[in-house]
Amino acid sequence: MQAPHGVTGDDAVMLLQALMNRHAMLRLRVGADGALSVPEAGSVDARDCVVEVNELSEATVAAARRRLKPGAGVLVSALWVGASRQLVLIVHHLAVDGVSWRILLEDLNIAWAQHRAGQPVELTTTGTSFQRWATLLSEYAHHPDVRAQAAAWQRAASVPAALPAADPDVDTYATAGRLSVTLDAEHTRALLGEVPAAFHAGVQDILLIGFALAVTEFLGTGGSPVGIDVEGHGRDEDIAGDVDLSRTVGWFTAKYPVSLALRELSWSQITSGDEALGAVVKAAKEQLRAQPAGLT
Repeated sequence: MQAPHGVTGDDAVMLLQALMNRHAMLRLRVGADGALSVPEAGSVDARDCVVEVNELSEATVAAARRRLKPGAGVLVSALWVGASRQLVLIVHHLAVDGVSWRILLEDLNIAWAQHRAGQPVELTTTGTSFQRWATLLSEYAHHPDVRAQAAAWQRAASVPAALPAADPDVDTYATAGRLSVTLDAEHTRALLGEVPAAFHAGVQDILLIGFALAVTEFLGTGGSPVGIDVEGHGRDEDIAGDVDLSRTVGWFTAKYPVSLALRELSWSQITSGDEALGAVVKAAKEQLRAQPAGLT
């Protein structure tokens, strides 16, 4: 992050302290037995989390990442580059998700505006805490209506894995391949509007079905069911009354299995938009509709 003119290293520490005091999950500690605990606000000193460096490099960022130690309660590591006023903030995934980063950046801006105006830095505590959410989620999981979905989830999860499991000694961040594809305006318009509208489906439905078709072609598995792990934001506030997660930092991401049985088509039928493809997409959409809600 590029800090505004006038920000110093001491300011960066002060702002980070405000974040850590406000958001309990940034103070998370993971016990040897996997139990989670959060010490009270102010018990973690932000000065221990910030290292000042002369310049940014892959080595300094890697070193900052290695300082993360959930078992010791170190889920935040930061670098301050005084000459360029750059702040690098690294937070362990146990404490944040994609939505959390937006909240943290907003709070950093609020805290700096307060400090620059000569006001005390006070980030208001609002909404539902992660601890409260965890309690509500546990209660929700034991609700009879949710427990009744267990058999459906067991069927979805029973589809054999099409690919071998990751090998932690080989399949690492350093050895990962990367592929980026850009859609042109015409295909983007179809994906976001025309195709979902034609099948009364959501964009995610179409993406899942398209992915399943591609996997089937790639593996040559014909009409065998395809199992896919799907991630959602997990911030489903309707599991209980008076829940507000709009300002709560934490890892809420939910993952659930999806199983799609697709009629066998040739790749040329798929790429040409053959009439048979429409029936396959419609049938797959109905399979997705029949699955329980992801959070169950």
